Amino acid sequence: MISDLLKEQKEIWEKYKKEKDKSFKNRKINMREYYYKYAFIRFLDSDFPDHYIDQIGLFNDKEKIEEELEKYENILSKAEDEAPLQKYFTDKSYLIASIVASSRFGHHDLYVFPHKRLAEQYVPDFVICGTNSMGYGWFFVELQSPSTQIVLKSGNKKGDPAEQAREGLNQIKNWNRWIKKHYEYARKESGLNMKDIDPDFCFYRLIIGRSSDFKEGFINEWRKKEISSFKGNLDILSYDRIKGYYEKHFIG
Repeated sequence: MISDLLKEQKEIWEKYKKEKDKSFKNRKINMREYYYKYAFIRFLDSDFPDHYIDQIGLFNDKEKIEEELEKYENILSKAEDEAPLQKYFTDKSYLIASIVASSRFGHHDLYVFPHKRLAEQYVPDFVICGTNSMGYGWFFVELQSPSTQIVLKSGNKKGDPAEQAREGLNQIKNWNRWIKKHYEYARKESGLNMKDIDPDFCFYRLIIGRSSDFKEGFINEWRKKEISSFKGNLDILSYDRIKGYYEKHFIG
C-alpha cells in the first residue's frame, strides 16, 4: 500500500513516523493533526490497513451516508434471500461494521473481513474487529434470509427456530467451540493473525428477517432464550436494525 502513495504522501508518511516515534519517547502523543487531516495515514497506521473502516471520513460525509441508506433500503425491499445483501455488505463494508461501532468496541478502530476462514468448514460471512481502550473485540456474523420464517408458528414445535434460524445458530455454535479450542493459534501472525483474540471478547451476530418479524411475542421469547444461553455474547438482529445502528453511529 505504501508503494501506491504519491511522492508528497510518502514524504508526509515518513515525517509522521518520525514525529510519532519522538512523541512516544517524550511521552507526548499529539498526532491528531496528521491523523484527522490525512486519510492515508489513518489506513497505514492501522493494524489491518486492507480492512480498515475510515470512520472519520464517514462522519464528514453525511450525504454519502444518506445515499447509501437509500440504496440499502431498496436492496433489502427486493431481497428474496441473503445473497444480494451479502454482496452489498462486502462492497460497502462500513454498513455492516456499524453493528460493532454501536457496541462498546469500535470506538477507536473498526475492521471488516468478508468470508474470513477459521477452518476448512467454518467460514463466517463477516468477521468484524473493533477496538477500544480495553483492547480488541472480535465479532462473527452469520447472514440468513430477510424474508424467511424465523420461528415455527404452529404444531408441536411451535416456538422452536425454523430451518434458517436453526442453521444460523448451529453455525455460530460451531464457530464458538472452534475459537475456544484454537484461539491461541488464531491470534498468531503465522495462524489467522486475529490480534489478541480472546474467547471472552468474541461476540456473535445472527442477522435474519425484518423488524416486523420481531414484534411477535413468541419470537422475542425465543431470541431472549438464545441470547441468554451465550451469556450476552450473542445477539439476533433484523436487517432493519443494521440501518438503525448505522444512522445512530454515523448520523447521530
